[in-house]
Amino acid sequence: MLCGGRMLEDIELRRNDRVFLEALGIRSIPDPTTAGDFCWRFSVGNIELLRDAINEARLEVWRRQPKSFTEAIATIEADGSAALAWNQWQHIFFRLLDAL
Repeated sequence: MLCGGRMLEDIELRRNDRVFLEALGIRSIPDPTTAGDFCWRFSVGNIELLRDAINEARLEVWRRQPKSFTEAIATIEADGSAALAWNQWQHIFFRLLDAL
């Protein structure tokens, strides 16, 4: 879902994308069936706990930034800079998940 997919089957497109895998620093990702089996093991409560943990980690990362970091103004141009920012965010997100 984070990478533009809408269904678990969309994972198949990314499994063979060498650039995508290298950007995440991984060798492979599970096939859609394995990912689906894994996802079915979680309850709504489990997913809410994961969401809360991610949010807490995100807030802690922001808290650790120097004051000058949050005072800066960010401008995202409509010429593709937003796509670069999105890819960077995905990379940070997956690194945070690994840290949890």
